[in-house]
Amino acid sequence: MKYRKKKVAIITGLSLFVFILVSFTLFKSNKKITLSDVDAIISPYVESGDFSGIVYVKHEGQVVGQKSYGYANEATKEPIDSQTIFKIGSLSKQFTAAAILLLEQQGKLKTTDLLSKYVHNFPELSQVNLHHLLSHGSGIYDINTVKNYSDLMIRGATLDEALNRIKDKPALFKPGKRYSYSNSNYLLLAKVIEQVSGLSYSEFMVHYIFEPSGMLNTQVANTNDQIPNAAIGYSPGSVGFIRTPYENLEVKTGAGSVVSNIDDMVKWHQILQSEDLLTKSSKKKLFNKQNGDYGYGWNIVKVPFFMHIATHDGRVPGFTSVFVHGVNKDLCLIILANRETAATVSIRNRIQDLSRKGKYDPIFLSKYANILPQNPSEYAGVYTDEAGESFRIVVQDGGISFQWHYDSYPQFLQKAPEKDLFIMRNRGNYCQFERDDSGKVDGMSMGSWKVKKIR
Repeated sequence: MKYRKKKVAIITGLSLFVFILVSFTLFKSNKKITLSDVDAIISPYVESGDFSGIVYVKHEGQVVGQKSYGYANEATKEPIDSQTIFKIGSLSKQFTAAAILLLEQQGKLKTTDLLSKYVHNFPELSQVNLHHLLSHGSGIYDINTVKNYSDLMIRGATLDEALNRIKDKPALFKPGKRYSYSNSNYLLLAKVIEQVSGLSYSEFMVHYIFEPSGMLNTQVANTNDQIPNAAIGYSPGSVGFIRTPYENLEVKTGAGSVVSNIDDMVKWHQILQSEDLLTKSSKKKLFNKQNGDYGYGWNIVKVPFFMHIATHDGRVPGFTSVFVHGVNKDLCLIILANRETAATVSIRNRIQDLSRKGKYDPIFLSKYANILPQNPSEYAGVYTDEAGESFRIVVQDGGISFQWHYDSYPQFLQKAPEKDLFIMRNRGNYCQFERDDSGKVDGMSMGSWKVKKIR
């Protein structure tokens, strides 16, 4: 028995050694990345129309450079530059998390405090603390899935109005038992910031986060006011791209309401490298796994003894973004785009592969037929999978769009050359419709996910 245990221990130790060796080899690259390398990755996405934006890359302590592509305004042909303002979506969460940690540094709260100490009238969340909110472990209902949410995005809603829409929703699980990404967590954290500081979320962020970080062009966009140098967002239409209807970000306060430019985001990366704003103890909370692979406002990737990075992507209608921050390596990747496609994440993955392995997978871009389906109504209806998840396909602008909820923001499916094949361009997914023996559309597959048309 002792021999057997010893043998198991030796095998386990060997396995760990091999894992570390493979990980080190995988993530180690002797290749020096150049701006030409980055441009070679991005250019195909620009040519296909999938990317318009700006990128900044720093690798192994050296600034590789930054480059802009496309227009801030397609109608006026105003080019994107370093001063162009983008909606950064869920990259906003890292600023909210930093604000909570700053308040903790000031002795005004603790991440172990119960939410009920600061925010009342949420009976379902009586055992939820700030740590649960920061790490998406609260079980709270996601604001993005409430009825008429798309109307809230268009007309706007105050933070209190948004919170009122979720306060009576049942919790999905007991706090701390699971990970479930919910924008509502960060709306509540924004409310905590207001209650503790006596300032509005916007005022606190400007005075205590943005200005001290030198981010003078970054702000919380809570109203319909025109923002100087702001890019216009574009989303896939039935064919090509269309200007995205204006979205009031106030309903996303704390979760996705920040707007910024590339210069300011680079300054944020530099602040995170220092202890000018957050202490070493605070950054340890921010950049380490707290719930699954999520820290506080960041997804965390760690390779034992070698690499530790924090990353997040953002998405709001018309805009996508990516931020990669080296925690123990001096590296940074920032991508801000005013085209709502899957390109930013795909570009990030390939630049990271180039950094880690010295190469990246070939780029196979979708082929867009730029035509409308001959009979879009035959695809329209309600579809459901084996688990009971349902969605609608609706006819819109001569084409078809995908909607998770009856009032959700539509995602157009653009026609591919092949029969019954469409592309969800903003996600990069192929949707293959299927027909029964009589030739009627009766289902759809998206990769391994299969659904049936029920009406």
